[in-house]
Amino acid sequence: MPKYAVSREDKRIEYRPPDLTGNVYLTLAAMLMAGLNGIERKLDPAAENLGPFDVDISKQDAEFRSKITPLPRSLYAALDALSRDHGFLTKGEVFSESFIDGWVTGKRLNDATPVASRPHPYEFELYLDV
Repeated sequence: MPKYAVSREDKRIEYRPPDLTGNVYLTLAAMLMAGLNGIERKLDPAAENLGPFDVDISKQDAEFRSKITPLPRSLYAALDALSRDHGFLTKGEVFSESFIDGWVTGKRLNDATPVASRPHPYEFELYLDV
């Protein structure tokens, strides 16, 4: 949000486009479907503890931070979340169930598993001399 936005009426959502390692067409379609889902369900981001926050969250106490639902911390966790909750993506046949299932399976097989089965370069630095 811009620094000059001090009143609630001046604040707006911050658009952060996805990086280009993903398919931009699929990503933007999914983002649009998620936004439309929120509008249709009349979701209030503040009521869901999604902000806006006028504080540095990292400097808040554990009680404050515990109310904020974290994003998935790994590709596996993100794929699990997508498998559990993707009904909004199939509305209007934008994405099909078979497409989502195939995409999740492919990501697990070609991306998540190969990365998880190999050591991270930092692990070499931490443990090579042990």
